[in-house]
Amino acid sequence: MILSASRNLVANLPDDSLQLNDASCNVTGNSTHLLLTIPFSGCGTELLEDKSHYIFTNKIVSQSRSETSKQLERVAIPLMCKFLRSSKGSERANVLNDAIDKIFEVYSFEIQFSKEFNSSWRAARPDSPFIATSKDHLYISIIAKSNETALSLYVESCHVSKEYNSSTGVMLLRQGCLNNSTAKEHQTKNQNEKIYSIKLSSLPWRTAQVFITCSVQLCADTSGSSPCTLGCGSGSGSQADQSNIQQVSAGPVHITKESDFGPNYAAITVGLALGGTVVYVVLILLKRSFVGLYYRGNTRSTRSRRF
Repeated sequence: MILSASRNLVANLPDDSLQLNDASCNVTGNSTHLLLTIPFSGCGTELLEDKSHYIFTNKIVSQSRSETSKQLERVAIPLMCKFLRSSKGSERANVLNDAIDKIFEVYSFEIQFSKEFNSSWRAARPDSPFIATSKDHLYISIIAKSNETALSLYVESCHVSKEYNSSTGVMLLRQGCLNNSTAKEHQTKNQNEKIYSIKLSSLPWRTAQVFITCSVQLCADTSGSSPCTLGCGSGSGSQADQSNIQQVSAGPVHITKESDFGPNYAAITVGLALGGTVVYVVLILLKRSFVGLYYRGNTRSTRSRRF
């Protein structure tokens, strides 16, 4: 379902205060309108039926807040899309119903970060950004969450950008194929997870924070359908075997300078070198002083014997 609506309908609330039925599906748009692509099989969309139609419903609602926080406006706008049943048994609608209601059901996507492949993963949010240095590798885990086990995650594209949910940036992969000069894929046994990494120092611009945006979908791999063949260089399959492509964004990842963490190794090296030089000079002076005392002591002892 594609929606374009005036922001006046939602009392001009900002995007981060709005969501669909599923809290993981945010609402986006420009300065004047909401611009949404709402999947038939995700984000809390429900399928209803009557004698003449298949009816898909969802709603735009203001995000729930704690009781102590103040929120001036609350909205709940229902959305609905109808498909007319055909007079020939509704073959097309039945295929759509079967694909959505039985194969994909309810699912969502999430992006998490880590600085090591085998380390713990964490989602980044505006109030809790992920911290890394410019010399770190950023590991990106894209996870599909679904109760259905016969599904595989397909990542169509991913890019790094300076702004949240941006449509441009440094491409990590496009049409399922890696940008080998930028990103690397790491194998995982979980078919609902894809892991990629990028060296933050390889980014062409210096910035204090970055965001990750990916286009993703699920592919059915059941006994009643063809095997899931989505991947780099593969063609598009039948719509019954694939969910709609959705966009998921995460961040920010705050990038700090290496010098902000740990000791200053350059200063330590210079200090050790200067300290070693000073010690060496002191030892030489001490040696010369003791040699002079020993020589004068021998002279005095010789003279005393003569007298």
